[in-house]
Amino acid sequence: MTLWLIEKLNHEFQEIALVSRGYGRKSKGLKKVLEGSPASEVGDEPLLIKKAFPKVQVWVSENRANAVKALESENNRPEIILFDDAFQHLGIEGSFNLILSRFDQPYFKDVLLPAGDLREIPGTGRKPHAVIFTKTPYSIDESTQAKYKAKVEKKFKVPVFFSHQSYGKPKNLKGEELMEFPERIALITGIAFGNDLESYLSSETKVIKHFHYPDHHAFRESDIRDWTQFEESYKDLVWMTTEKDLVRMPKGFLEPRMNRVFFQPVRPGFEKETEEEVLALIRNQINQ
Repeated sequence: MTLWLIEKLNHEFQEIALVSRGYGRKSKGLKKVLEGSPASEVGDEPLLIKKAFPKVQVWVSENRANAVKALESENNRPEIILFDDAFQHLGIEGSFNLILSRFDQPYFKDVLLPAGDLREIPGTGRKPHAVIFTKTPYSIDESTQAKYKAKVEKKFKVPVFFSHQSYGKPKNLKGEELMEFPERIALITGIAFGNDLESYLSSETKVIKHFHYPDHHAFRESDIRDWTQFEESYKDLVWMTTEKDLVRMPKGFLEPRMNRVFFQPVRPGFEKETEEEVLALIRNQINQ
């Protein structure tokens, strides 16, 4: 969702910044993300965004308030600061708070840590300005949407939206689009829901192997050996991965396969009117 927001707002605002914790990084404290920063030091998602949007200022810190102070001391102070996963950080008061919840794992069915993923009981803390249920099936009917909206309205009187997964054309390391899927591919993912991508790709071609690792996995030499040994049985095997995984992959594996390693772009998809409504809410808040 963060990438999608930046893509939509990037042409309207000159100075945009992103503050993230930098999940999966080995470092601690406040760090400014550069295009050449290693993912191990700044996290894969912040690095991905910096590479995709070099003009966006990206900082990582466990203490989001410290990152804001650093941004305010910069010569080119941002017009907009986006926070990744900061809703429950009470040291930051956002002007627009957006809750994202997977459709198949809605927050109203979740429980508090450590049994679940919630850090607080919904409705007892900060209030959102809108809720988006992500990865919604295309086949969702109005009755189901109404039930979800009713669940939200028990705690929050805010707009509720539904987005689905939207898959773009895969691109290789040269930026060339994959015009047609080959007969078979191998998939590498180190993300939370890698099986979602496997399901989509399986509808387009045959996924003969899925190397699935935990979220933010730091790829090791042993992983590279597994990949190279596997492809020995397949001439010119095409590899597929995600944008986030790509920034963590060792150059020693990527460079000899510039034409054969592709990343699959994934973005939230909305109905046209819904997308315009979501963006209008955000723009109105920014311009206040």
